[in-house]
Amino acid sequence: MYLGGARTGKTYRIPTAYHKLLTRAFRKEWGYDKKGLPNPQQRLEIMLTVYSQYPIPQLIGINP
Repeated sequence: MYLGGARTGKTYRIPTAYHKLLTRAFRKEWGYDKKGLPNPQQRLEIMLTVYSQYPIPQLIGINP
């Protein structure tokens, strides 16, 4: 939702500390100082960058 994703999008339960890592990584890529939301291409690039560093365990077959 931070980058303009759907409120009804798929969600996963992850540990709080991991969530904080992801949040910091997203903010590093698209900080609060930027005006507006990224366009769809920028959003995809940001997601690929962040999730390549911090994959969601359920998406790679691991149940946390």
